Amino acid sequence: MKKHFLSALLTVFGTVVGISNASAVSFIPSELLPGDEYRLVFVTQGRSNATSSNINTYNNFVTNTANAPGAVGNLLEQADLCVTCEWKAIASTATVNAIDNTSTNFDNVNKGVPIYLVSDSPNMISSLTKIADNYEDLWDGSLDASIDRSERGIPQFQPTIQPSYVWTGTDSGGMAKPGVLALGSNQSSAGFYNFSGTTGGPLDERWIDDSSGLSPFPSGFNLRVYGISEILTVKSNSVPEPSSLIGLGMLTTLAIGTNFKRKLNKAKKK
Repeated sequence: MKKHFLSALLTVFGTVVGISNASAVSFIPSELLPGDEYRLVFVTQGRSNATSSNINTYNNFVTNTANAPGAVGNLLEQADLCVTCEWKAIASTATVNAIDNTSTNFDNVNKGVPIYLVSDSPNMISSLTKIADNYEDLWDGSLDASIDRSERGIPQFQPTIQPSYVWTGTDSGGMAKPGVLALGSNQSSAGFYNFSGTTGGPLDERWIDDSSGLSPFPSGFNLRVYGISEILTVKSNSVPEPSSLIGLGMLTTLAIGTNFKRKLNKAKKK
């Protein structure tokens, strides 16, 4: 009887642990309400060269990265927040400006939606770091926080300088860099997402255009790329936080344990 009791406990505990680890990426800002719209950003963990003048090369790169199993796009689809999540590179070629590619244009009436950084919190719903209040804020030459987390929410930092750079081909206003520095040129401009050897990076225009530093680079170099999601909407039936599921699982475990104990006591009396 004791053996069966322990077996049941372990089975339920294993199930609870499995649920708690169902998501290792946060993608729903806890401050938002059902019906609120937002977007997510990340910097790719993988790298690409900038030799292509076709913007879809970079859009496909960030989309495949984000929608890989266990990455943020894949988890968004599982949570039914998008069907096939669409991601765009925050990048420009000679014929496409980043502000147009990412649909982050704005005017005095429609300034866009808030933009948040993907996180590696174990809860799907979490207090995510806000990068910009809206599209106007994104392209005003500064960020609220650096885009230094990957598609899995993991902080990205490198002990050397070059890997900390990101292909953008873009100026601080979202337009393609003039002077043949857009992506697909012999040399392309870059921003950078963190200071060498640390987490966190520049909050000024250098996040997208480090022309005052080492940028541009030969387009054959392999650097990271920023990705931004389509517009997402918080749903009223969003998946509850795993912490609440853990609590439910523990109650279930307790109930099963109590039931077994009662049966054990009855068996002893017979």
